[in-house]
Amino acid sequence: MRPASAACIAGCVMAGMLAAILPPAMARDRGEYFASIDRDGDGRISLAEFQDYMSRGFRAMDRNGDGILQDHELPEGVVLRPGQPRTLSALLANLERAFHRMDRDATAGSAKPNCWPHHPGPS
Repeated sequence: MRPASAACIAGCVMAGMLAAILPPAMARDRGEYFASIDRDGDGRISLAEFQDYMSRGFRAMDRNGDGILQDHELPEGVVLRPGQPRTLSALLANLERAFHRMDRDATAGSAKPNCWPHHPGPS
């Protein structure tokens, strides 16, 4: 058994944190969680699919759709820390870097299920 790469572990931790905040009906099991990101159902997660899924919260908070989170758009009690993305473009750039760290087979465009331990993997 090959040891997991640090990037894959970091990605899996991030995926686990997201799974923890999803409503149970949205992610009944790990395979469904992976499938909810893999919108085209090809068994791989593309950069576009990853960014689209991971930016849902930002887009929901950005009430006026200008791509910038204003303080009044943040949920009550939430304050962005220095370095946290305030613009959609900064968030997408961060997500692209994270995606490429998780791209274990270095295809620079899709993450295989085996980098996501919550996915059952190929049949």
